Amino acid sequence: MYHSKRCSATRLLHTSLRYTHPHTRSRPTCHHGAILPHPARDLHSTTTTLDPSIDTYSKLSERLNDEDITTRYDGKASTERLEERSEQELDTSDTKTTEKDALRDHIMNQFTEHLQGRKQSDTVVIKKHQPGQSADVKHVLAKYNVAPKEPKYHTISIKRRYTPIEPEGEDKPQPPTLAHGLDRVLFNPGVHYLKDPRTQTYNFTPFLENITQPAEFDFDAIGPYITPSQDEYLIQRARDHQHRYVGSTSSVSAMLSQIYFALSNGKTTDTSVLSQAYAFEPSKFTRATRAPASIFLHWKDGVYGIDADKSYDVEETILSSMGKSMEKVLTLEPPEYERYLKNAESPLSPHEVNQPESFAYGVFGKILLRSQLDCQDPRLPRKTFDLKTRATVPVRYDVTNYQDYVGYNLRRSHGLYESFEREYYDMMRSAFLKYNFQVRIGNMDGLLVAYHNTQQIFGFQYISREEISTRLFGNTHMGDMVLDRTLQLFHHILDVATKKYPKRTLRLYFYAGSARSGVPPNQKLGIWVEQLPKPGTPPAEDVADEFFATESKTDVVTKYILHIKSTINDKPVGDNEPVEAVRKPWQWLTRYRLEEIPQSEWEPSEINRIRGKQISAFNRNVNRGFIEHLRRISRYGKK
Repeated sequence: MYHSKRCSATRLLHTSLRYTHPHTRSRPTCHHGAILPHPARDLHSTTTTLDPSIDTYSKLSERLNDEDITTRYDGKASTERLEERSEQELDTSDTKTTEKDALRDHIMNQFTEHLQGRKQSDTVVIKKHQPGQSADVKHVLAKYNVAPKEPKYHTISIKRRYTPIEPEGEDKPQPPTLAHGLDRVLFNPGVHYLKDPRTQTYNFTPFLENITQPAEFDFDAIGPYITPSQDEYLIQRARDHQHRYVGSTSSVSAMLSQIYFALSNGKTTDTSVLSQAYAFEPSKFTRATRAPASIFLHWKDGVYGIDADKSYDVEETILSSMGKSMEKVLTLEPPEYERYLKNAESPLSPHEVNQPESFAYGVFGKILLRSQLDCQDPRLPRKTFDLKTRATVPVRYDVTNYQDYVGYNLRRSHGLYESFEREYYDMMRSAFLKYNFQVRIGNMDGLLVAYHNTQQIFGFQYISREEISTRLFGNTHMGDMVLDRTLQLFHHILDVATKKYPKRTLRLYFYAGSARSGVPPNQKLGIWVEQLPKPGTPPAEDVADEFFATESKTDVVTKYILHIKSTINDKPVGDNEPVEAVRKPWQWLTRYRLEEIPQSEWEPSEINRIRGKQISAFNRNVNRGFIEHLRRISRYGKK
């Protein structure tokens, strides 16, 4: 009769498996000095198939500790198959204490190795040695294979929301309003021609038609742009309210876009609203939009300032310069606007130049974001809106030679060329995603677009936040969820990066690209975190040179992959299936994990490839045949 008593985990490992003997059904127990219960000593080999419903890995792991555990096996009953007895009985001399210790130690080593290996199987095979074998061969061979557990994923909280907050202080600057009667565009959908192409009748003042050229505009009359890391008010407010990161719409939009590409699993835009001319045109985002994005995290006394990485954008283009001057012409009457010109009779005073801009603020967790407010109208649901200037196709694709395309005009509403529809189509694929994040972070109602070719304005269009959401996501509800979820993932990435390299200035690269860059597709995002030298180490003028270098100047780089899994109405999203809104009821569940990739599993040259893609996106390498076709259209338009 065998009695249950407490024993060590080593001996318990043998007794935790249930054995069946032809002559007895007694439950095996262990006692000091015994390796296997006596009924099992008559066996040369026993194969035990475990019940797959038992968490065997967990059970055996718990039994491998040093605590005393009763010999009872707590799992469900297992089925057993006994092999035939050998013709030769076991030698009783094999029960010597030294050999028993060797058996025990070998069993522990075998089980430990295979528990760590975690190979896929649910079978345990225990083999008894044969008589006459040497002491080091007389052992129990244990093969334990376990199905690997799925890595732990975090579930995105649907309760965490981006929250707009009011600016502090009594004197809050107010954004300007539209001039020249442009406010009627806000409440009439569609494109509004500045001049009717058929009758040549002006729908708005002719003052708006001809664009001021950069040589004529005094850009010193516009206050300089202040990056988030240099915005003292923003940083101080973050300290006062225990925020850890500060940024702006322009510094985070590209990163949120990359996260969205992984989150949506490659969802494209909805071009079905366009005419038949675009039935076979691509609907995916443009190459420049999908190019890798990067930011700087500047450490500043307890707060990280998120600045856009402009290393590859070493020159201010004609489009960004004209955008600043055109925003003024849309919101100022002629006498006030003329004060911004270089030959102004009454130029602005330094006090007027240094007037603070109007900003909106919002928080998500420990991230504090600001958004510049361009314009307002109290009749709109959200009061404020953004101003955007949109150059025509040939100017955008060959901006260096922009003067060659002043003959390219917008003459019609629909069509592949010289139409407002073409500009809207390109805007959907290249700018709508950025616009979406900007208007939502700033809690704006939409944006007013002025279409031009750097020489003249052709028309205006107001695009609401709801319209942008519909073209990108299918409905505005999903647009709200996209902002909250991308910010939550962005927040987690920043926390992991700053924990890895605390109190240091970092550069982060984001790329939801292909496997060629080390990032598999299908809801995965590659992140490279680069620790930069401490302030004062490299000269500031070397930043651009470093970007164009063929090799990285620092080896302190860590690579991560963000894995995302989505289910819609409890149905997992497939590998090549985009995340799309469906008819209500609609429930979108998202889980994620951030995996640090060992240095041995990726090449440092990946950073160079990421930079190369950024350079390629900035310096457009457009098909020369396409450019020549646009040149011919422009030359014809000049006649």
